[in-house]
Amino acid sequence: MGYDRIETFVKNEKKPYEYCLDFEYGNSAYETLNPIERYLAYKSTGVKVDKDKQNLSNAEKFCLHSLNTYGDIPDCDGSDGRNALTLDVYKKLWNWEKGYYSSGVISTPNFQGEFGGDTMNSMQTTFNALMGYALSKSENSSLRQYQKNNYSFMDCLQIYCNYPKELLFELQKEPDFIRFADLYHTIGNMVLVPRRFNSGRYGKTFDFWDSSLVWLKNDGFSYGNQLLFDKRNFTKYINYFYLWDYVESVNGEYRVKPLFNSHSNIENGNVDNSLPWTNISNEQALKQFLKNACENISKRGFFMSILMRLRGADNPKLKEISDEYFNIIQGDFLNNVHMDGYNDAVAILLRLLENFDDKNDKDYKLLFDGIMSLYKLNVNSDRESISKSAVHNFNQKEKAQNKKNNDKTKKKDSVFHNIKHRIKLRIEKFKTAPLESICNILFLSVLAFSVGYGVFLYIRYLVSGGYDSITGAEYLPIKFYGGNILNTLFIIDLIGFLLLCVSFAIREKKAKKVIMIIALTCIAVLCVLCSLIPIGAASLEYNRAFMQWFNGDTVNNGYMINYLIDAFAKILLIGVSVIAILPLVLMLLIKHYRHYLKVFGLSLLSFFIIVPLILNIMQIKWVAVILVIALVIAVIAYVFSEIHTIIKYRCPACKKIDALMITRKLINEEDISIKVQLENRNNSGEIVGHSEQYIPGVRKTYEITYECKFCGYINKELEKEDCKKI
Repeated sequence: MGYDRIETFVKNEKKPYEYCLDFEYGNSAYETLNPIERYLAYKSTGVKVDKDKQNLSNAEKFCLHSLNTYGDIPDCDGSDGRNALTLDVYKKLWNWEKGYYSSGVISTPNFQGEFGGDTMNSMQTTFNALMGYALSKSENSSLRQYQKNNYSFMDCLQIYCNYPKELLFELQKEPDFIRFADLYHTIGNMVLVPRRFNSGRYGKTFDFWDSSLVWLKNDGFSYGNQLLFDKRNFTKYINYFYLWDYVESVNGEYRVKPLFNSHSNIENGNVDNSLPWTNISNEQALKQFLKNACENISKRGFFMSILMRLRGADNPKLKEISDEYFNIIQGDFLNNVHMDGYNDAVAILLRLLENFDDKNDKDYKLLFDGIMSLYKLNVNSDRESISKSAVHNFNQKEKAQNKKNNDKTKKKDSVFHNIKHRIKLRIEKFKTAPLESICNILFLSVLAFSVGYGVFLYIRYLVSGGYDSITGAEYLPIKFYGGNILNTLFIIDLIGFLLLCVSFAIREKKAKKVIMIIALTCIAVLCVLCSLIPIGAASLEYNRAFMQWFNGDTVNNGYMINYLIDAFAKILLIGVSVIAILPLVLMLLIKHYRHYLKVFGLSLLSFFIIVPLILNIMQIKWVAVILVIALVIAVIAYVFSEIHTIIKYRCPACKKIDALMITRKLINEEDISIKVQLENRNNSGEIVGHSEQYIPGVRKTYEITYECKFCGYINKELEKEDCKKI
């Protein structure tokens, strides 16, 4: 049987957007049919035929055979209330609760109503049109007897039953029709429409989805005296059900895009729904419809698959992100007219996913692959699928290309937001990588202490008299920076490094794990030997023979003992250092550990080189004065910059500070001439005058988008920039 629930569906289907919802019935014989035969079988199981009737037509016999072979196949759009997977998609993505029979209720705070399932782009309408076009061709004389102005499903089925090979051969000449037949019952073609709209729209729209949207936009939908859809909710309807490819933003409202040329004046009510395929222009219209319908279904299916994976994720953190995301796109997001809805919706998702730190999580990887697939899906030559910078936030490999194209840039958050964000990330990181987090804390503690201790010594030096007193010289910071304190800091850093090695040995597998364990064992043995030096020295004091020998020549024997101990300690230290290179190289090869090694290296440099060097430099008074003044100026400038940032990017809707993200997207380029002033020079190179000249240039038009990261407010402006080509 079928999947029934999206959690099972997305975990078992690599490409949910290509899955035919007919297969939920679970008939293996049905699944082996080609797309056209599958559609005919699916449709014929719902035709009522009196099996006791005399002289059944071939089409009627086909219907009875299909019903006996495949059973009564449920409607894929859930309009008969039986396709459990489709109904679960409606529930999980759109908060739809099934009511009586096939209709149900959506009751989100910003969008409510009674809705039922429907298939947007009709296969039968397309089949009928293509049938008329195919039979009008001169080479199909054997099929000419069936030619007529309009075709029903039973007409098409009768022709197929009498001439199956000939008809299939003719239909397969149109590859986009085969593709459409394959996509027809995928999730990207399913939608919720106002109650009773499914059964009522054919007479007025011939089931064309662009015509159906125009109806909802211009008139809303009523049944009798009951208003079932208010036309004022049209913008919300487009955004709620991800229908952005079927509309375009014109003068601050959604305008329905025609699916083919004959519908070019569709919003003015001049709609040729009958589409008589009698000349080459109508052949072109057929190709336009198939191409546009397939592209729209594919892209929407990609996007819905991403959201289904988000809804079906097992990770608790992803579940929290899922709830937050749907609260946003089903909130104020619905009220706005989006120039590129997919771009805006995915940008919000990517921003939320930046807070998810476990990049190795299986659900996260599937989400990433889905977003990248949607990004790379070149299904509309007029618009890009997904903003390049949104993917750049997700994948640093795109950074160079995005910068080159100057397609879109994102505002840097203020330091206050960054601190809060980093603390949140560290807490989440501690849950998934506790050992690495402890190491990071140790390294940062050493770094902070070394810097803080250096500052303390310098302040004490100034308080004691500093540069202008004799007593101040006794408190020179560099005199006190070293000794046991440095040894303690080094030991803490070493402990952190060893814990990092242990973490590596736990996480990695096979050869890397074995090599790390061997290296750790060697380091542990050497460290034990180091600890034996003071223990051995202490035990010799109680050895009578040794003490008699030592007291015999205290000076020479003491020198020899100190020399041996020093040599032994140096050998052990060199041994530890050499062996430690191997774990260091291993961890550098793994991206996960590079950040921790950077902090480790910085902490070592801080107390061994950086702080001592600065303390030495600060002993020179005039150098210290310049450095302090520069530091104070930098701090003041930084504080003012942050204050300016959080005020400038205040959201005009929710009034929160530091809320707006600014994105810049190149949308147009045009060649222009730019006037420049040239200098006229004589033979000696002296300027003797000026002249004006026009040179080739380009005018770039950018779309500047201001988006609130809290309430979803969006405002867009245009900016033009003239650039010289030479």
